[in-house]
Amino acid sequence: MVEHAEGAAGSTSTRHVLAWHVLYAVGMAVACLVAYWVALYAFGGGFPKTSETIGAMWAAIAAAFVFRDSGAQAVSAGVARLRATCVSLVLCLIYLLVFPPTAVGMAVIVGAGTLVVSALHWRRDIFTTAITTIVVTVLAQLDPHNAWYQPVLRFLDTLLGIAVGIAAKWLTDGSLVRRANQ
Repeated sequence: MVEHAEGAAGSTSTRHVLAWHVLYAVGMAVACLVAYWVALYAFGGGFPKTSETIGAMWAAIAAAFVFRDSGAQAVSAGVARLRATCVSLVLCLIYLLVFPPTAVGMAVIVGAGTLVVSALHWRRDIFTTAITTIVVTVLAQLDPHNAWYQPVLRFLDTLLGIAVGIAAKWLTDGSLVRRANQ
């Protein structure tokens, strides 16, 4: 993380800090936009419009989730997001292949996901697992005859968002290093 440098207004270090913040903001915005567009247009077609749009939003959220202060932090966040998504994917898929999507089912899967993530000593991932499960099961309720595909689609959207977010962070970091050396 870049700290605010002491010095007179307009000093070189102040300009570098401002440049870092601007480049970070642009990198975050571009990562979210690219993830959204790719999910909407690459994965689109053959699914209800609502599911496609929410999938694009979900990819953008994943990109934002992993876009951190450093490339290493982005990768770490990506691993955490992937773990939580995998737990949710497996639990939701098992549930939705056997039972119809309901609010009670959502609560059951959230509870089961919390237990699984806790047992794996990934307590920091409880909230992401729960949020992913809620999104998947609510979307499944919108199209209960094809509920099983929601966990798979949200998994793909998440993978896309993680990849775009990490790539954007690494590209931004490269720009930041070049800018700092000027």
